[in-house]
Amino acid sequence: MNNKFSSKSAVSKSKYYPVYLSFGSNINNRKRNIEKALAELARNNINQIKISSYYKTSPVGPEQRDFYNLVGKFKTYLTPKELLNRIKEIENYLGRVKTVKWGPRIIDMDILFYSNKIIKEKKLTVPHKEIQNRLFILQPLNEISPNLIHPIYKKQIKTLLKITLTKFNDTVTKI
Repeated sequence: MNNKFSSKSAVSKSKYYPVYLSFGSNINNRKRNIEKALAELARNNINQIKISSYYKTSPVGPEQRDFYNLVGKFKTYLTPKELLNRIKEIENYLGRVKTVKWGPRIIDMDILFYSNKIIKEKKLTVPHKEIQNRLFILQPLNEISPNLIHPIYKKQIKTLLKITLTKFNDTVTKI
């Protein structure tokens, strides 16, 4: 792909912002799909800082194959909207086709946090609005940044994970 996505950033390229992204796949070679997404991010100046282990998780929604998920910390000079657009372009490039809500997907990438910003727009909500309800996000996030504080709930990730573990019976297994 070689950074073929066009976008002139309004943010200074000398200032990088920390971002956390989640990844999921349950079609074909799930690990390879996520590896391809990570490689495309690197080619697009979304630089990897730390990546969690892979987790095998039961799907939310219709019956389907289990997902492989992971969470990563990155740095980027892209604005939140530019980052979202770049992620969607990469998903499309890798073959993502939207079918049913919460249905199977070759790759799914979401912005969990962008620095400590709180953004509520029609097509962009940061932090991701379901972090506190998703063990498949909280467990890998806790692995790499347990002391990260959620800017809305004002709680550390490790605390949100403990709370969520008491509410849900999802199957999330580190692989």
